[in-house]
Amino acid sequence: MLKYHNDPRCSSIGFYTYTAFITAAKSFNGFGTTGDVATRKREIAAFLGQTSHETIGGWLSTPDGPYAWGYCFIKEIGTSGSFCDSPDWPCPAGRRYCSKFTMTGRDNFNYGKAGRAIGVDIS
Repeated sequence: MLKYHNDPRCSSIGFYTYTAFITAAKSFNGFGTTGDVATRKREIAAFLGQTSHETIGGWLSTPDGPYAWGYCFIKEIGTSGSFCDSPDWPCPAGRRYCSKFTMTGRDNFNYGKAGRAIGVDIS
């Protein structure tokens, strides 16, 4: 799974690591640790499936198809919007928000809420 996330054609090399995943998972009490083993595996697989879909770097003719390239990109390619519409989470001067965030953080209010949930200023 995620065999291309460290491919030289991907900008995310070294960004999405196992250690970072475990550290983040531990900050959400019960994530991947609740229920029987099958339930835990399904929860983690669903999370990785959703988040890898949001960071996919493949195209139709890529080896193994486009969906094998999850966790390839960190930032959205080819967008012109700034996505700074919410006054509750203003964009820092000279910055904009992109949708290549593993949890579809396209707008500034998504980044603000995600940052609050993990206790980090990600603006």
